[in-house]
Amino acid sequence: MDSKELQEKYSKLSVLVCGDMCLDKDFIGRYSGYSREVEQLPIFRTEIEKYNPGGGGNLSVCFSTLGVKTKIAGFWGGEDDINRYILEKSFKMRSIDTSGMVIGSRTPTFGKVYLRSGIHIYRIDLVSEPVSEEMTYKLASKIQEIMPS
Repeated sequence: MDSKELQEKYSKLSVLVCGDMCLDKDFIGRYSGYSREVEQLPIFRTEIEKYNPGGGGNLSVCFSTLGVKTKIAGFWGGEDDINRYILEKSFKMRSIDTSGMVIGSRTPTFGKVYLRSGIHIYRIDLVSEPVSEEMTYKLASKIQEIMPS
């Protein structure tokens, strides 16, 4: 089966990805000395920043890239959540349907800091608060609306 035939088959499929729609932030750079304010505190000079969907968002991007009609369901933050804004824009660019998302808690965000050589030096996790029972019911309702009978 050639790639054109595969693409045609994938375009007839649809999938619902439920889960944590995380934002991965990658900071790539180098050490550039020490802070004047705090002795022995190294300064990391960021040269490149990358933002990509992580968790269930990564999986949804994979499906969408293959041509599968993709919808997502999960939680993300409110209007003031910049991470949600970045994710939402990324999903729309890839024609991923976000109608199953519920505004709940802060969007889980994982910052990873790499040296230019590719060495992963540390990770910063901004995780969401536990989801309330009420929010869980809202998500279940959205999923029922989306799923075909």
